[in-house]
Amino acid sequence: MLRGERKMKSLKGRLVKKINFGPSISNEQDVFMRMRTLMALAAVALILIFNSGCYKSPQLLADGGFEPELTRAHEKGDWQPTVLPDFKEFVDFEWDDQVVHSGERSVSITISPDYPQDIVYFNWTKLLPECEVGHWYELSGWIKTRNANKGVSICVQSWGAKSEKILDFATTQENYPITGTTDWTEVKTTFSVPEGTEKVRVRAGLSATDNRGCTVWYDDIQVREIEAPAPHPMTGTWSGVLNAGLELRLVLNLKGGVDGLRASIDSIDQDAYGLRVKNLVVDGDKIEFALSDIGATYTGTIVDPDHIEGSWLQGRPMPLNFERVTEAPTVNRPQMPQPPFPYVAKDVAYSFAPSDIEATLVHKAAKGKDLITIHGTLTLPPGEGPHPAVLLITGSGPQDRDEPLMGHKPFWVLADHLSRQGLAVLRVDDRGVGQSTGSFVGSTSADFALDAEAGVRFLQQRPDIDADRVALFGHSEGGLVAPMVAVANPDVAAIVMMAGPGVDGQAVLELQQRLLLEAEGMPEAGIAILQDDQRELLEFLSGDLEGEVYEAELNSILDRHYERLTDTDKSQFSSSEEYTELVKAQLGGPWMRWFIQYDPAPTLRQVSCPVLAVNGSKDLQVDPEQNLPAIAEALKVGGNADFEIVELPGLNHLFQHCETGALSEYQQIEETLAPEFLELVTVWLQERLGVSAP
Repeated sequence: MLRGERKMKSLKGRLVKKINFGPSISNEQDVFMRMRTLMALAAVALILIFNSGCYKSPQLLADGGFEPELTRAHEKGDWQPTVLPDFKEFVDFEWDDQVVHSGERSVSITISPDYPQDIVYFNWTKLLPECEVGHWYELSGWIKTRNANKGVSICVQSWGAKSEKILDFATTQENYPITGTTDWTEVKTTFSVPEGTEKVRVRAGLSATDNRGCTVWYDDIQVREIEAPAPHPMTGTWSGVLNAGLELRLVLNLKGGVDGLRASIDSIDQDAYGLRVKNLVVDGDKIEFALSDIGATYTGTIVDPDHIEGSWLQGRPMPLNFERVTEAPTVNRPQMPQPPFPYVAKDVAYSFAPSDIEATLVHKAAKGKDLITIHGTLTLPPGEGPHPAVLLITGSGPQDRDEPLMGHKPFWVLADHLSRQGLAVLRVDDRGVGQSTGSFVGSTSADFALDAEAGVRFLQQRPDIDADRVALFGHSEGGLVAPMVAVANPDVAAIVMMAGPGVDGQAVLELQQRLLLEAEGMPEAGIAILQDDQRELLEFLSGDLEGEVYEAELNSILDRHYERLTDTDKSQFSSSEEYTELVKAQLGGPWMRWFIQYDPAPTLRQVSCPVLAVNGSKDLQVDPEQNLPAIAEALKVGGNADFEIVELPGLNHLFQHCETGALSEYQQIEETLAPEFLELVTVWLQERLGVSAP
């Protein structure tokens, strides 16, 4: 899926998805659009973040405090920090006899101002084997800080046995106010242990930023069983719909008693569950909470026992009302692969230096400041092999190996189907996404081509893969990348371009904008204005201005464009500055400037392997009439002797059967990939790679 540049922040364990200006939307995930603005406008990104680890349990004294079983030296005790040995000189965990709330000692965490990273997070953790499923407990403790500048926390997490997944989360607040903890401050929360829990863990943590030294002390940490509190009147399941161009169903889960009400958010259409809600306050008929990891807050009014009316604020306010329901809404995705699987699935990893892939490729995760490590899943059909293989190349935006979107996982569906038909399939997390390292932000399609080339070499060097029968499958932007890889590696056996572009990026974006706005019902006069504005922007980005001159001219253009918006469109932004920053976040960076100037035709003319280029007739993001003839012409001029151009009727950019092809339909459609598309691709690959149908 072709995409515009994303403005992202790097956070450990953070999964970030945002809308873009490119020919498609990205993940989960995850995308909201306001189509009545300049091109498409960013809205909400939901993030699931948690810290994991397994540590031996210490004794938790009945009167509070921490006590190691063997020694007071933390190096030999049961409490262990989540800190790598390399950082021991910058982070100190110790028992403190001098600064105590009560008893003999407290435990402290100190971070040196010389710590080599800008943002740090460390914690101590212990198991609570005495906590039983279905029982209620109170967690309490005392915190004191010195020079702290970000956050401290004490929390309890319940974990399942097999997946180590957090099933529930309880804390007074995730980050206690720094100003209130310079003297000993008591913290307290209640929690219950949900069904399916195998481990209960208490964590005490400290985070800091800006390379400022700080210390936190924890003392009198206690967990005691209590009577189940009376249910809070707000306890239950609440369902709402956030509408920002695409409808996103959100579920607010409220649990606990009067003194321990806590919350989580499920984003049903993004396949994201248990998003942690912080700073929950219910006071009279008012309810407030935050999802600070994504910069979102909610403020609502409880109009009656079953209805909440309020506003979700993330960049701009958006109406969001909740209604009490007995069952949460679900997503039906009938094509989602289900066991038993007649193939073997292996987690794989390979590392390489982009400057010299062939010389540095390592068939496992390796460390090195110049190395990028790609993680993925390799599915192998029955038999000893060597097998023919297909490398899947994701579309636009930060995608994991399944290319998830609105509850769909098209690359998992595709890999499952192909491996059932005798083909090995490698699907991977993009650089900087999921388990893969490297930086997604700042990378262009040319960088992603290096990642894919490393994937080809990884497959070609495996004994269970036939090196002469490795094919590429690219969706949207992946369809642009695949020919680049095939030209760089002539051993590639075949290419499938799923909605890949055949003309330069500026032409793709201009037509895409018109088709999407028409599908949303915008009048022609409004479309003409937005098309003029977009063309001015893209032509400016194609220029060679840099630095302060570039910024000044871009700001001037966007100021003019904002003034041309209707009052209704302006009302979607808190200010002209917000509008400017949103558009700049989508248009800025090297990706967009690279993409709008790149013409795929010269590369396509050099592709000598078989090519299948396929589009849906209702694709509004990479228009088949614009791109398929251009691909065919380039391959023909280049002398390619084996290519097939197919337009499948009634399919959208995701290759779902649809009514109009509009973005708003994506999440409503239960089908992930049309059966005729799967059949076409399978048969074509089997013929080119010499595979007999099972």
